[in-house]
Amino acid sequence: MTLLTGKSLGIIGYGAIGKRVAEIARALGMTVNIYREDPEGAMKSDFVSLHCPLTEDNKRMVNADFIVNMKPGAVFINTARGGLVDERALADALKSGFLSAAAVDVLETEPPSIDCPLLGIDNCIITPHMAWSPKEMRQAVIDVLAENLQSWLNGGRLNRVE
Repeated sequence: MTLLTGKSLGIIGYGAIGKRVAEIARALGMTVNIYREDPEGAMKSDFVSLHCPLTEDNKRMVNADFIVNMKPGAVFINTARGGLVDERALADALKSGFLSAAAVDVLETEPPSIDCPLLGIDNCIITPHMAWSPKEMRQAVIDVLAENLQSWLNGGRLNRVE
């Protein structure tokens, strides 16, 4: 356990969710480093959190080369998409102690296969990706989808992750 005040958070993916996470982190007294504005600062943060969509261009972007550029002892967080992470590379970094911990609620394969390299690692917390489960959240998703579609039909770019 560590005090968040005075620590830094690197955010990769600065759309609506990334911006909200940054707001909360600042309220907790953290310095926020946005990857698209300061890639080096984001990578050298005490915590690095993913909030980006999965595309062919960024599949397994968190790999051994990515991890070695992180701050030793950092905590890695992925609540975006499992395919963004090379799970073997993350497992190796956790087991070696290069990263102090990881918290993920998404995996490459869900439900996880028995040979998922992150299973059973003490400093890796895996939670179910189920924020959409309550009825109110499902309605919120439908509402946002409708707003996004209407915006697109009108030539807008609502909730676009850049």
